[in-house]
Amino acid sequence: MPRWLRQLIKLQNPMMRWLLRSRWHGAVSKHYVLLSVTGRKSGKVYHVPVQYAQAGNTLLILTSAEYVWWRNLQGGAPVQVLLRGRQYNAQAEASRQADAAAQVARQVYPKLTGERAAQFAANKVALRVTLQ
Repeated sequence: MPRWLRQLIKLQNPMMRWLLRSRWHGAVSKHYVLLSVTGRKSGKVYHVPVQYAQAGNTLLILTSAEYVWWRNLQGGAPVQVLLRGRQYNAQAEASRQADAAAQVARQVYPKLTGERAAQFAANKVALRVTLQ
């Protein structure tokens, strides 16, 4: 990931966390959720705004493998999800498989098709979050 993009995300994330928790969440909550993940070793809670697609009670999320927070979800883990202004308990699972990432990329970004989805999904992690 280019350095400039990482810096932009660092600036954007605090604003998105605030907005998703506010009464004005409707401006972005159609496309973004706030995912709260607890570190397995540190116990630190990460509050991560992420884009998603919803299929029933499952949220599909794609994130960069360069980030470290998603590693806490390998093998499955409980998470909290702030979805459209409501808090949910959920179970999350991370997958580094290229085909899973490409499939989630096509669902989160429907304009991506075939080879473009596969290219975009390179070095990405697919997350499946099941709401309880």
